This record gives sequence, structure tokens and C-alpha cells, in this order.
Amino acid sequence: MPVRISIVLPIRNCEAEIAARIDALVASLPRLVDSFVEISPSEIIIVDDGSRDGSAEICQQLADQSDVIRFLRHDRPRGLEAAGQTGLERASGDVVLIQERDAQVNFADVIHLLRLCEDTSIVAARAESVQEPVTASLVRRVRLWGIAYDKQLGSAKETTPSCGLQMVRRSNLQRLSGPDGKRYRLEGRSHRVTSLQREHAAGTPRSVTPAK
Repeated sequence: MPVRISIVLPIRNCEAEIAARIDALVASLPRLVDSFVEISPSEIIIVDDGSRDGSAEICQQLADQSDVIRFLRHDRPRGLEAAGQTGLERASGDVVLIQERDAQVNFADVIHLLRLCEDTSIVAARAESVQEPVTASLVRRVRLWGIAYDKQLGSAKETTPSCGLQMVRRSNLQRLSGPDGKRYRLEGRSHRVTSLQREHAAGTPRSVTPAK
């Protein structure tokens, strides 16, 4: 039987970018069906954690216009973790993916977790995307290409907050909360990638990713 996926997005006060983020995620969903034979069309659950801007109105409009988007709202801020829990409780999917932070979903994390989910012994897992600072050895290497590090790669020196994506198999939630729950050990995996951008002469960015 095909597996249905629910993706839970907790949000708060993000009216400027939420529509673009949701559009990008919806556009990526067909790739799940193409990548995994046993996955059926999925749902996106947006949980607004008491936003005070126009986020709720925008999300409601998106939900009204789409069959895959559902919208829930806290009447007051309760925290993004609580918003994620609300989405989990209301999800209909066999596997639920919960974004930990109010940020764009990294689709590579989705694929990573769904690969893990193919192992039916895994009850829950977590993927974390971390942008790391550029190392000195990598800077020396790319300088051979004529890149002015300080001018063109200065932003790469900064790190962004990690953004975790959790995966829970709904069929095992009752087992986790029951008397035998202590027998299960939750394990997390993470992957780290540093990317640089180089401008070609024609102005087209080129991605440079160091080998691990």
C-alpha cells in the first residue's frame, strides 16, 4: 500500500516570504512520487503560531486554492514546538515530517529521511542541514580560480542557524507512548555541506562543493 506523507510547517509572522516558500514546496512534491515507488500524493499542514501580521490570511488563501494544503492556527503564540505538535496530531499521513524552525524546507533533508523510513524498524529520525564556514584550505584552492574571497565570498564566512526536520512514523506513536516505549532509542543523522558561488564571465553562478 502506498505511503502517505504529511509535511508540517510551523510558522509565525512571515507574511513577506510564506507564499513563495509554500509554492516551492508544493512544486517539489511530485518529485517524492517519482523518487519513491511506494509514496502517494502527500499533504502540507501549515500551523500558524499566533501570527500578528498577515501570515494567517495568506496561508488560508493558499489552503483554499490547493487540495494538498491544510491550514491550522493557534489563537496566541504557544511556541513553534507546540505548533509542530498540533500539526502532528492533526496529520493524516502514515509518515509525518515536522520542520523545527520557521524556514524553508530543505528538500534534500526530506529525501534523506524518507530513505531512512524505508527501514521499517526506524520509529523516528531527524535530519539537520548546517551551513558551515568556509575553511582556509578551501579558500586557498578557489583563489587559484581567480576568486576575490573578501569581495565575492564574504557572506560564506557566516554560519546560519541549523534547521532540523523530524520524521515520525504515525503507526508507532502509540508504541512509543506505551509501556514498551523505553525500549526504543531515537537516533539522529545529519549531513553538512559548504557551498561557494563563483560568477562566470557571462554572469552565471557556478556552485563549488568540496568533496568529503
